[in-house]
Amino acid sequence: KEIASYQNGNTYVTILEDGTKIREWDDIPSIVHPESIDVKITNYCDMGCLYCHESSTTAGKHGDLIKLAEVLGGLPSGVELAIGGGNPLSHPNLLWFLKQMKERGIICNITVNQGHLKTYQSLLQKLILEELIMGVGISVTNNNFKYVTPLLQLTDNIVYHLIAGVNSIEVIDKLMELGECKVLILGYKVFGFGVDYFSSDVE
Repeated sequence: KEIASYQNGNTYVTILEDGTKIREWDDIPSIVHPESIDVKITNYCDMGCLYCHESSTTAGKHGDLIKLAEVLGGLPSGVELAIGGGNPLSHPNLLWFLKQMKERGIICNITVNQGHLKTYQSLLQKLILEELIMGVGISVTNNNFKYVTPLLQLTDNIVYHLIAGVNSIEVIDKLMELGECKVLILGYKVFGFGVDYFSSDVE
């Protein structure tokens, strides 16, 4: 099912419900605006992950989403936002922002820490059911996937984020027990808290 399509310079972009993006052009593609933008909306987080490359803590500040909405004002319907933090679910203006983006036809996806799934379960379900977010990235921090199961009943658009050198390969076996899954393996980032956590002994 097609959820968005738009013209970007001489390129025609189509986005399907399962996240597939199709680009079509003649000659050489010449684009005029980004198709996907990473936005960190807060540096607040209470998880305390020792390897956090964002160095997010409970002292972290929330970003100005009113200003962000203004900055994104010129983008056409169909552009994607990858929303993260810190803990983006903790931002007091998150719902307002997502509703603004949906009205404009901007496709929002969000990345959350697995450790926040229990606390924010009802909010995440609301965001999925109201189609305020189309995709959920889950940063895997443990082997307990109890709170992922209710989300899987609502959407297939979940991607598990693993970090090479932090998560063990056995985690993928556990994820496969939940059914067909999408996994994004991220390289280790040696900055933020990651500088002190890094060990050259870890393969």
